[in-house]
Amino acid sequence: MLHTLQDDDIRNHIRSLMLNGETIKSICDTIGITENTWYVNFYRNTEQFRDFINGVKKELFLREAEKVSIEVMSADHTDDVRVLAIKQKEAEFLRETLGKDNYSKKTEIDNTTPITINVKSYNDTLAQPVQPVSITDGSVNSAVAEKTVDALDKVV
Repeated sequence: MLHTLQDDDIRNHIRSLMLNGETIKSICDTIGITENTWYVNFYRNTEQFRDFINGVKKELFLREAEKVSIEVMSADHTDDVRVLAIKQKEAEFLRETLGKDNYSKKTEIDNTTPITINVKSYNDTLAQPVQPVSITDGSVNSAVAEKTVDALDKVV
């Protein structure tokens, strides 16, 4: 039975049955293998059987997604701005995925241009003198207090 799962005709038949919504049990009955044979070959990935099945599942998923996209894009949005917002998001998604050559958000970095960043070291900040704060009668000179707070902010 193992050799039948690698046969192109059998795989095309399995693909067709899966795309038509058949269950694994009914597919096994149709091609004449046990479910155990299916699952053993799937989990061991014998002759890339799992890769094949996952590819068919992906194809099925994309077909369903296309149906939803067509439905969303053809929805009437004249009375509801929420429908228009959904349509805009769907159109954006389609542009970025299907039209990724022209609409992709991918950004590339040019490594040939040097980037210069001026960073003040932590020690330079600590080396700045802090003006003493004088307190007279419970009041603080506000100008001196602001300078002190600014100096402390630089440290933190």
